[in-house]
Amino acid sequence: MIRTIFSIAKKISTMSKKTSENPNRPVEERLAASFRSKAEMYSQAKAMSEVLFPPINAGDDPSVGAKAESMVASASCMIPSKNSARRLAYSTMAEAVMKLAVQGVIPNTVNFIVTGGKKPLTLESAKGADFFGRQLSCSSSRLDFHSESEGNPIFVAIASGCQNSKAVESHNAILQDQALLILGADTDRADLISPKELESFSFSIAALSLKPYLLALSYIAEGGIAASSAQLADSLGVGMDISAGKIPGRKRTTNLDQLLFSESPGRCLAVVFKSHKNEANKLLRSHSILCREIGTTNGNGVLNIHRGRTSLCSLEIAELMFFHSAPRIHLMPTEGVSASKTVDSASLKQPRYFKRHLKSLLSSEEVRNEFQLLRNRLKDREILTMNAQSGGRFWKLDPRQGAILAMAAAARGLAISGVEPRFSVIGIPAPSDDSDSIRISRETISGFQFSAADLGLQVVSRQFISSEEEPLVAVVGDPVAEKNVLTPVFQNTEDFILMLGSHRGELGGSTYLKEIHGKEEGPPPASDLEVEQRIREILITGAKVGLISSAAAVSRGGLAVTVAQMILLSEDGIGARIHMSSKIRDDELLFGETQGLCVITVKEKDIMELERICMRIGVTCTAIGRVTDKALYTFNNLLSVKQSELRDAVF
Repeated sequence: MIRTIFSIAKKISTMSKKTSENPNRPVEERLAASFRSKAEMYSQAKAMSEVLFPPINAGDDPSVGAKAESMVASASCMIPSKNSARRLAYSTMAEAVMKLAVQGVIPNTVNFIVTGGKKPLTLESAKGADFFGRQLSCSSSRLDFHSESEGNPIFVAIASGCQNSKAVESHNAILQDQALLILGADTDRADLISPKELESFSFSIAALSLKPYLLALSYIAEGGIAASSAQLADSLGVGMDISAGKIPGRKRTTNLDQLLFSESPGRCLAVVFKSHKNEANKLLRSHSILCREIGTTNGNGVLNIHRGRTSLCSLEIAELMFFHSAPRIHLMPTEGVSASKTVDSASLKQPRYFKRHLKSLLSSEEVRNEFQLLRNRLKDREILTMNAQSGGRFWKLDPRQGAILAMAAAARGLAISGVEPRFSVIGIPAPSDDSDSIRISRETISGFQFSAADLGLQVVSRQFISSEEEPLVAVVGDPVAEKNVLTPVFQNTEDFILMLGSHRGELGGSTYLKEIHGKEEGPPPASDLEVEQRIREILITGAKVGLISSAAAVSRGGLAVTVAQMILLSEDGIGARIHMSSKIRDDELLFGETQGLCVITVKEKDIMELERICMRIGVTCTAIGRVTDKALYTFNNLLSVKQSELRDAVF
């Protein structure tokens, strides 16, 4: 059973520890064992990814684009220890920043997601991300994201920035007998790189990447210097001569496993022209970054590691990289489309009074968690640049449609804040090798790719996550000025309340169906990604020109719950009067979760202008009510609830 790509690093690290138990074992054997172990794992992961992540045609899918390289995603599995939560959260963020730096990119945002896991661990990791994020000069958006899973959380850090067009892309030069440099912290460093060190490191590395004398640059990750140097040599088509005695380590480390296989944070390898190594050293030291020469490239395609005159290892790079052609497992996909029960609204007993049901939905765990997250963002005056969604019940009912809806919801969450979505990162639960599991994964990936293409998003990372998790999608957009940020807070009494989109009242997979009727069945709501695009344009345009006062997307609990949450987020004494006619059932109108619907408020003088924009773009815009100063929420003749009663239901 294949678990997850993220487990590769942990397995390699474990393997390295095992080899260190026998220090007399030749380095050559240990290095070969490292790559052999990696070969087995990567062959499985590669086979799985080729089955489930088919090659993308850049002409057909915007997930391959000119700006995709300006963003890097880093993911790590959480160690189930409260003491390590903060450290690992920051370590994940630091890795994303450094991976971006070696591409010549200075990050302007660092976003952090934690999904799954028990709440204490999740909160502890969020504290760590928030603490370290605030110490970075780039803007940091920390997102507490809770799925229904109680297993170990998955951390995802996303660093984004603009690619410098002057970055050197290729060289037509003699590559052998050039200098191999190690940059950064000592090899056996146990503590994390500090935010100050991280910033200095990223700036210096990004500056180095622009220099014409740089031939290659790589972040030291799994397998330490030995593995990273072999991979770097393979990318250049050369060999490496490395002096183990020149590898820096604290307290004059002599253990070869620590020197060669350590995965200490905050280090990179660089290959530069030997004639310019002093210039590179001067540049890096000006940023307080240590730089040492530990070897040279050779033209015979061999990795030679020696200590003094003693040869420790001599292996051909091609042999070490044999995992590219290692035996592969074969996973045959099966055809099939997910089926789910149709919701027969007529069979559902429609309540006569909806006040009690509204309170029940507001107090349900999933609605309350979503509301609390939104409330915390507003309290911290956090400008959202990233939004995340899990598959949820929609995905469980229909993997493909659930993935489409998750991607659309994540992008919509940014748009209602006035932010233009640009990039997406997706995580798919690693399947087992049974046919049904593979079918679900394929349908999930198909849904993500389809929605990303239709929404104009670049997929910059597609990775496996724990098989126990729901699929995760994060969408990242460009930072916006605070004045152009929309919030779900009613700003002015007597503002008109408008609804963008057409309400179809779908109850399949809804919170109402689960909480009130005890059913989890489908189909999930339909999706119209073209309309989503149009609504996004209206929201962002309206925010920029100041036509829209507030905005919220209709999500869990439907329209009635969304308006109630906007009242709760507003000042005391604020209420809303909703009156709208509809041909659908009352419970469908109140609690149906039609996707793409947005509630906005507009001043009376701006209504006609906004309606003109909606007509030009082709989006249905319906006036459904007014903001009031009576601390009372009414919805047709179906609801009449005081603001205080809503607050009691949530808190």
